[in-house]
Amino acid sequence: MIKFDRTHLDLGKHSIVPVAFEFKGVSRFDVEVNVTSKTSCGCTKATHPESVKPGEFLTITGSFVKKSKSVFKKTVTITCSGEGVSSEQTLTFSVEII
Repeated sequence: MIKFDRTHLDLGKHSIVPVAFEFKGVSRFDVEVNVTSKTSCGCTKATHPESVKPGEFLTITGSFVKKSKSVFKKTVTITCSGEGVSSEQTLTFSVEII
């Protein structure tokens, strides 16, 4: 699994979009794994390395773009798979567009 420093971010209030986010973690797998992500909607984009080696640090960066005013709660699901291992983790963030 990837040990993230946090699994939820409160991004606060913003009047200008896009709003950037970042999750940091380290691989606790014993083998190199491929990394994929899926966001909860098209308004959220996430980028990350294609793979991570044992003990290597990983940063998930991204942005959220929505012009309507409201409080939003979004997810980024990270899937890791390698030789004999797989895991899925859900990272979340909340943001208020004012």
